[in-house]
Amino acid sequence: MSDEDNQVALAYGAVSARDAKSHRRISYVIGSDGLIERVYEKVKAAEHPGQVLADLGG
Repeated sequence: MSDEDNQVALAYGAVSARDAKSHRRISYVIGSDGLIERVYEKVKAAEHPGQVLADLGG
């Protein structure tokens, strides 16, 4: 996703309004109803796909 003006990152807490250059890696599982079902605030790229799949029952 492209977020050139940081609006999405700000809305989801992935970047601080004070320091827009210090993005965090956060993942969200969003349900078919559009609501956030799960938040992963600390993501390790190598482990994360397996973790999400396991949580989704895959």
